[in-house]
Amino acid sequence: MQKRGQVTIFIIVAVAIVAGVLTYLLVQKSVGSESVPSDLKPVFDTYLSCIRQEARNAVDIALTQAGYIEPPEYDPPSDYAPFSSELNFLGIPVPFWMYQSGNGLIKEQIPTEQEMERQIGDFIQERLKECDLQEFLSQGIEVEVDEPIVNVNLEDDKMRVDVRAAMSASDGETSARKTRYKVEIPTRLKRFYKVAKEIYQREKEEGFLEQYAIDTLNLNAPVDGVEIQCAPKVWSTREVVEGVKRALADNFATIKFSDKYVKGKEREYFLVDMGIGEQVSVLYFPDWPSKIEVSGEGVSKATMVAKPIGAEQGLGVLGMCYVPYHFVYDISVPVLVQIYDGEESFQFPIVVLVDNNLPRQIKSKLNLSASGQGAEFDLCKYRTQTLQVNVFDSNFRPVNADLSFGCFEQRCPLGKAKGGTLVAKVPQCVNGFVYASADGYVKSKAKVSTNRENSVDVLMERKFPVRVELFVNGRKFDAQNSRAVVSFLRDDGFGASLAIPESGTNVVELPDGNYEIRVYVYSNSKLSLPPSTQVKCVQVPKQGLLGVFGAKEENCFNVQTPATSLNFALIGGGKLKRFLTQQELSTGRLNLFVPSFGNPSSIDELQRNFVLFGSSELGLEVGGGNARR
Repeated sequence: MQKRGQVTIFIIVAVAIVAGVLTYLLVQKSVGSESVPSDLKPVFDTYLSCIRQEARNAVDIALTQAGYIEPPEYDPPSDYAPFSSELNFLGIPVPFWMYQSGNGLIKEQIPTEQEMERQIGDFIQERLKECDLQEFLSQGIEVEVDEPIVNVNLEDDKMRVDVRAAMSASDGETSARKTRYKVEIPTRLKRFYKVAKEIYQREKEEGFLEQYAIDTLNLNAPVDGVEIQCAPKVWSTREVVEGVKRALADNFATIKFSDKYVKGKEREYFLVDMGIGEQVSVLYFPDWPSKIEVSGEGVSKATMVAKPIGAEQGLGVLGMCYVPYHFVYDISVPVLVQIYDGEESFQFPIVVLVDNNLPRQIKSKLNLSASGQGAEFDLCKYRTQTLQVNVFDSNFRPVNADLSFGCFEQRCPLGKAKGGTLVAKVPQCVNGFVYASADGYVKSKAKVSTNRENSVDVLMERKFPVRVELFVNGRKFDAQNSRAVVSFLRDDGFGASLAIPESGTNVVELPDGNYEIRVYVYSNSKLSLPPSTQVKCVQVPKQGLLGVFGAKEENCFNVQTPATSLNFALIGGGKLKRFLTQQELSTGRLNLFVPSFGNPSSIDELQRNFVLFGSSELGLEVGGGNARR
């Protein structure tokens, strides 16, 4: 009997254990699945849809903005470096991964993978607060959602998003609660980012883009050479610079990063063989902010002149005249590297720098080894010469300007010219420059050789502050719904521009002169450019002996452009050539009358607007006077 009692106890304990395990499993299953009644399911599905949509939006922004959701702090451009820390590509600010700051320093700003994940998570978390669940209130359903916590994990072909947010819904009869959502977004963001870093690291170490730029320069511009003739050789500076820009655009677009995209041995020159399976494009457009400067004997903003040797009296009897030339180029141009497949495209810009005909990387090595101690020779420490600088405006009135002295690549501050005059100690230098800057005047410089000259005069042009008002189709420009860019380009290369409404004051400072005035008016757009393939042709040296003697042939190739969304579209604008006098500028106001083309609803209409821009003329009214065309 006692044994039966013991068995019974064991059976009861076993049943209790089994029941406990089953109860635990059922509870865990219920908690894990957080089952939702069918009539409340649309509430939670809507929130899940918001998560998916905002995650996709975040990925698209990161792909477009070089991996960033929130760009780094904005670094404005300067006269020395015409780039800011962002490249404006079709209205999208894309942060540079490497650029030259306004004071000439090379800066990097590359997001880490962890930073991308954090910014994407922060974006989703912030945007989920705006998920519209109000429609369910009208259906008698009460919804409560806690502050979400978002974690993001990027993988090569997808992004995992884990959202923790306690959410409850009740219609009075039934209720449901859910605390966690997990979604996967198909994307190659991480894979493209890794490829982008590989390309950037290769460029950083080898400077292959700078090498292509130098080769392009030597093939398309006068650098070093000799012409057999007795007359001076003359080039248009502007045509040379524009020709280099066009050639850079063509050659950069031809670069490939895998031999599977190269056809023909003649195209192997454009191969940077990194075995990258994805499609890669390197883009540069000549109208992007760029700096190509030419220096050397006989160079001005208008022309480049090389004088003949042998044409002088007494030398012609040798029976030959020749024109030697040597020009030095500084090139700073942005390029946009795009990695893409049929659905997504990752892009990042960098600046290609050529300094005194040398690539940035080689120039940096020369500077570091110049003194043997890892630092450049400081010329400004050896101020042995006395120099008097006199600064005047066009009416020979003294200007209190800030002065500096430049020799080679170094700039030595001198101080301020009080009463238009400054006497200072400067280094000994042949063909140095005194630079002058003052508020309300165009920056100026004057050449001086301090080894034999002890004074120099610097002439400065006065700038007049002018408020620019735009009238589109006779109506005052609507800055709330549109944007405009106004540029003034003088014949000698001086330029000023105004962005409306970003400038705030709509005031630009101009000296007198003959200007080409351009106005571009843009409005918000939802247009998308479909993927396209264009045929580009470039002149390359012929193979064999003929190529040694400069013979060229035309090679053509396809340039593929992925689909792109346009945030802004051209809706009006025009051009006007006009001499603006000091008297007109002193009125302090210019009214510009701008033709309107209409807001395009298709790519064809957008192309039509650009055609209309080329033939449209602005109207001009000076200080309340009569409008002129």
